[in-house]
Amino acid sequence: MTLDWLTKNSAFTQGATTDQALRTRFYPFRVEVLSAAVEHVHKRLPRWEKKSETYINSNRILFIFERKTRLFKFIDDVEITLSKCPYGTNMDAKSSSRIGKGDLGQNRRNIVEFFEILNIELKNV
Repeated sequence: MTLDWLTKNSAFTQGATTDQALRTRFYPFRVEVLSAAVEHVHKRLPRWEKKSETYINSNRILFIFERKTRLFKFIDDVEITLSKCPYGTNMDAKSSSRIGKGDLGQNRRNIVEFFEILNIELKNV
């Protein structure tokens, strides 16, 4: 695994990547169950604010959040997309810095932090 994500200002999940933290997630739950879980997760994350929730169609939901960094209060835009698929739901995430050319890995950490809390939340489902 390369460390090129340290010098980029965005991170996103995708199906085929060597970075396990940035792989598309599959959950054996309906979109509605995961949508409720996303709502709970963002409330547990400090400095995360929900900006919108859009039903693209009956099979996809897009959540948009802002996350402020602790020290300088830079804002990262985080998108969480839920997509219905056979036997469950796929979840993708994208985090992008509004300014700067490199984020020293903060956008990757945003995604990792989100999924860590989501996995804890889903243990209660």
